[in-house]
Amino acid sequence: MKNTIIIQRLVILLSLSIMGLSGPLYGMEYTMGLVPLVYEYESKDIIESKTDDETDSATTLLKAAGKGNVSTSERLLKDGASIDFEDENENTALMIAAYEGHEKVVKLLLDAGANVNHQNKNGNTALMEVSSWILNCWISQKKVVKLLLAAGASVDLENKYGATAEMFARVNGHEKIIGLLAVT
Repeated sequence: MKNTIIIQRLVILLSLSIMGLSGPLYGMEYTMGLVPLVYEYESKDIIESKTDDETDSATTLLKAAGKGNVSTSERLLKDGASIDFEDENENTALMIAAYEGHEKVVKLLLDAGANVNHQNKNGNTALMEVSSWILNCWISQKKVVKLLLAAGASVDLENKYGATAEMFARVNGHEKIIGLLAVT
Protein backbone atom coordinates (compact mmCIF):
# COMPACT_ATOMS: atom_id res chain seq x y z
CA MET A 1 0.00 0.00 0.00
CA LYS A 2 2.85 2.40 0.77
CA ASN A 3 4.18 2.08 -2.80
CA THR A 4 0.72 2.95 -4.13
CA ILE A 5 0.60 6.00 -1.88
CA ILE A 6 4.05 7.15 -2.98
CA ILE A 7 3.12 6.75 -6.65
CA GLN A 8 -0.19 8.54 -6.01
CA ARG A 9 1.63 11.44 -4.35
CA LEU A 10 4.13 11.70 -7.21
CA VAL A 11 1.34 11.73 -9.81
CA ILE A 12 -0.49 14.39 -7.85
CA LEU A 13 2.61 16.54 -7.43
CA LEU A 14 3.37 16.24 -11.12
CA SER A 15 -0.22 17.06 -12.08
CA LEU A 16 -0.38 20.06 -9.78
CA SER A 17 3.01 21.25 -10.96
CA ILE A 18 1.87 21.07 -14.58
CA MET A 19 -1.24 23.03 -13.62
CA GLY A 20 0.98 25.57 -11.87
CA LEU A 21 -0.53 24.80 -8.48
CA SER A 22 2.37 23.36 -6.52
CA GLY A 23 4.39 25.05 -3.84
CA PRO A 24 3.72 26.89 -0.59
CA LEU A 25 0.90 29.01 -2.06
CA TYR A 26 -1.38 26.01 -1.86
CA GLY A 27 0.25 24.60 1.25
CA MET A 28 1.89 21.83 -0.68
CA GLU A 29 5.32 22.10 0.93
CA TYR A 30 5.79 18.64 -0.55
CA THR A 31 3.34 17.24 2.02
CA MET A 32 0.48 18.24 -0.25
CA GLY A 33 -1.99 20.27 1.78
CA LEU A 34 -4.50 20.14 -1.08
CA VAL A 35 -4.19 16.43 -1.62
CA PRO A 36 -6.32 13.68 -0.12
CA LEU A 37 -5.64 12.09 3.20
CA VAL A 38 -3.37 9.09 3.32
CA TYR A 39 -4.52 6.27 5.55
CA GLU A 40 -2.70 3.21 6.72
CA TYR A 41 -5.66 1.21 7.95
CA GLU A 42 -3.66 -1.81 8.98
CA SER A 43 -0.92 0.18 10.68
CA LYS A 44 -0.30 -0.57 14.34
CA ASP A 45 1.01 2.93 14.91
CA ILE A 46 -2.38 4.62 14.39
CA ILE A 47 -2.49 4.95 18.15
CA GLU A 48 0.97 5.02 19.63
CA SER A 49 0.65 3.81 23.19
CA LYS A 50 -3.04 3.55 24.04
CA THR A 51 -4.45 0.07 24.36
CA ASP A 52 -7.68 0.44 26.31
CA ASP A 53 -10.95 -0.96 24.98
CA GLU A 54 -12.33 2.47 24.05
CA THR A 55 -9.27 3.25 21.93
CA ASP A 56 -9.37 -0.19 20.33
CA SER A 57 -13.04 0.14 19.33
CA ALA A 58 -12.52 3.70 18.07
CA THR A 59 -9.48 2.64 16.03
CA THR A 60 -11.52 -0.21 14.61
CA LEU A 61 -14.25 2.30 13.73
CA LEU A 62 -11.71 4.34 11.75
CA LYS A 63 -10.74 1.19 9.83
CA ALA A 64 -14.33 0.06 9.27
CA ALA A 65 -15.38 3.52 8.05
CA GLY A 66 -12.46 3.61 5.64
CA LYS A 67 -13.42 0.26 4.21
CA GLY A 68 -17.11 1.16 3.95
CA ASN A 69 -18.18 -1.54 6.38
CA VAL A 70 -21.60 -0.33 7.53
CA SER A 71 -22.49 -3.26 9.79
CA THR A 72 -19.20 -3.16 11.69
CA SER A 73 -19.37 0.64 12.02
CA GLU A 74 -22.94 0.40 13.31
CA ARG A 75 -22.04 -2.32 15.83
CA LEU A 76 -19.04 -0.36 17.09
CA LEU A 77 -21.15 2.77 17.56
CA LYS A 78 -23.79 0.79 19.44
CA ASP A 79 -21.02 -0.66 21.62
CA GLY A 80 -19.86 2.85 22.51
CA ALA A 81 -16.99 3.60 20.13
CA SER A 82 -16.13 7.30 20.22
CA ILE A 83 -17.65 8.79 17.07
CA ASP A 84 -15.21 11.70 16.84
CA PHE A 85 -12.09 9.76 17.84
CA GLU A 86 -9.04 11.07 15.95
CA ASP A 87 -6.09 9.22 14.44
CA GLU A 88 -2.57 10.64 14.69
CA ASN A 89 -3.41 13.22 12.01
CA GLU A 90 -6.65 14.18 13.77
CA ASN A 91 -8.81 12.52 11.10
CA THR A 92 -12.15 11.12 12.24
CA ALA A 93 -14.13 8.17 10.90
CA LEU A 94 -16.41 10.66 9.09
CA MET A 95 -13.47 12.25 7.29
CA ILE A 96 -12.10 8.89 6.24
CA ALA A 97 -15.47 7.56 5.06
CA ALA A 98 -16.17 10.82 3.19
CA TYR A 99 -12.84 10.73 1.39
CA GLU A 100 -13.38 7.10 0.42
CA GLY A 101 -16.89 7.90 -0.85
CA HIS A 102 -18.68 5.49 1.48
CA GLU A 103 -22.02 7.27 1.53
CA LYS A 104 -23.82 4.71 3.72
CA VAL A 105 -21.13 4.96 6.41
CA VAL A 106 -21.12 8.76 6.11
CA LYS A 107 -24.90 8.80 6.62
CA LEU A 108 -24.59 6.44 9.59
CA LEU A 109 -21.92 8.61 11.23
CA LEU A 110 -23.83 11.84 10.59
CA ASP A 111 -27.04 10.32 11.98
CA ALA A 112 -25.07 9.24 15.05
CA GLY A 113 -23.88 12.83 15.62
CA ALA A 114 -20.42 13.01 14.08
CA ASN A 115 -18.95 16.52 13.96
CA VAL A 116 -19.41 17.49 10.30
CA ASN A 117 -17.01 20.46 10.58
CA HIS A 118 -14.18 18.76 12.47
CA GLN A 119 -10.78 19.91 11.19
CA ASN A 120 -7.67 17.69 11.16
CA LYS A 121 -4.04 18.76 11.69
CA ASN A 122 -4.02 20.51 8.31
CA GLY A 123 -7.37 22.11 9.00
CA ASN A 124 -9.15 19.94 6.44
CA THR A 125 -12.79 18.95 6.95
CA ALA A 126 -14.72 15.97 5.60
CA LEU A 127 -16.13 18.27 2.90
CA MET A 128 -12.62 19.28 1.85
CA GLU A 129 -11.52 15.65 1.77
CA VAL A 130 -14.33 14.48 -0.47
CA SER A 131 -13.84 17.55 -2.69
CA SER A 132 -10.15 16.74 -3.03
CA TRP A 133 -10.67 13.29 -4.46
CA ILE A 134 -8.07 13.05 -7.20
CA LEU A 135 -9.76 10.77 -9.70
CA ASN A 136 -12.86 11.48 -11.73
CA CYS A 137 -15.65 12.62 -9.48
CA TRP A 138 -17.72 9.52 -8.96
CA ILE A 139 -21.40 9.48 -8.13
CA SER A 140 -20.65 8.40 -4.55
CA GLN A 141 -18.50 11.49 -3.97
CA LYS A 142 -21.34 13.75 -5.12
CA LYS A 143 -23.77 11.95 -2.85
CA VAL A 144 -21.38 12.31 0.08
CA VAL A 145 -21.04 16.05 -0.61
CA LYS A 146 -24.85 16.34 -0.57
CA LEU A 147 -25.04 14.46 2.74
CA LEU A 148 -22.36 16.64 4.33
CA LEU A 149 -23.99 19.86 3.13
CA ALA A 150 -27.41 18.71 4.37
CA ALA A 151 -25.81 18.02 7.78
CA GLY A 152 -24.48 21.59 7.95
CA ALA A 153 -20.95 21.28 6.59
CA SER A 154 -19.47 24.75 6.19
CA VAL A 155 -18.29 25.66 2.71
CA ASP A 156 -16.50 28.70 4.13
CA LEU A 157 -14.05 26.94 6.45
CA GLU A 158 -10.40 27.24 5.43
CA ASN A 159 -7.60 24.84 6.20
CA LYS A 160 -4.33 26.08 7.65
CA TYR A 161 -3.16 27.00 4.15
CA GLY A 162 -6.26 29.08 3.38
CA ALA A 163 -7.86 26.52 1.08
CA THR A 164 -11.61 25.84 1.07
CA ALA A 165 -13.59 22.83 -0.17
CA GLU A 166 -14.32 24.72 -3.39
CA MET A 167 -10.59 25.22 -3.98
CA PHE A 168 -10.01 21.49 -3.53
CA ALA A 169 -12.76 20.75 -6.05
CA ARG A 170 -11.40 23.31 -8.53
CA VAL A 171 -7.84 21.95 -8.34
CA ASN A 172 -9.20 18.51 -9.17
CA GLY A 173 -11.62 19.67 -11.86
CA HIS A 174 -14.78 18.49 -10.11
CA GLU A 175 -17.31 20.77 -11.80
CA LYS A 176 -20.36 19.04 -10.35
CA ILE A 177 -19.02 19.35 -6.81
CA ILE A 178 -18.14 22.99 -7.46
CA GLY A 179 -21.77 23.44 -8.51
CA LEU A 180 -23.05 21.79 -5.33
CA LEU A 181 -20.80 23.95 -3.18
CA ALA A 182 -21.85 27.14 -4.96
CA VAL A 183 -25.56 26.47 -4.34
CA THR A 184 -25.15 26.68 -0.56
